[in-house]
Amino acid sequence: MATVYLAKVPILGTWPFILDRYGTRIIFTTTLVMISPIPILFMVARSLASQILLEIYSSVWWSSWDLLTGLYNLYLFPRDVRPIALSIIVFSTNMGASSASIIGSIISSSIPYGSEIKFTLSALSRVLVSLLVFKKLSLLDLKIKQ
Repeated sequence: MATVYLAKVPILGTWPFILDRYGTRIIFTTTLVMISPIPILFMVARSLASQILLEIYSSVWWSSWDLLTGLYNLYLFPRDVRPIALSIIVFSTNMGASSASIIGSIISSSIPYGSEIKFTLSALSRVLVSLLVFKKLSLLDLKIKQ
């Protein structure tokens, strides 16, 4: 966790400038694509050094995800429905993560090479989500004021 936070601190200050230059939609889609291989990379990262490097890589891209989902959640919903919408998003995200964890545990423990299959399915699901996001996500105009 120390690696995660040490990597996130400097990059969180950089993401606003990257967003200003390339736009929210492109960076959000890029973030999803860059997050996609992380489960597969964790399967092959066997040494401590490779695990640390993967945590740094993961932290950089997950910090973008965290920032952008927060921005989209705040700006896409009208002010009067924002608390309800955010509650539904948090609830559905937690339910989805819990369900995926349970299904992943069942797959891992019940079939040969279950862990590899689980990580591969996770990566493929992320790629599919990034394609859907690229087609459907609206563009936020969040230019940094000089």
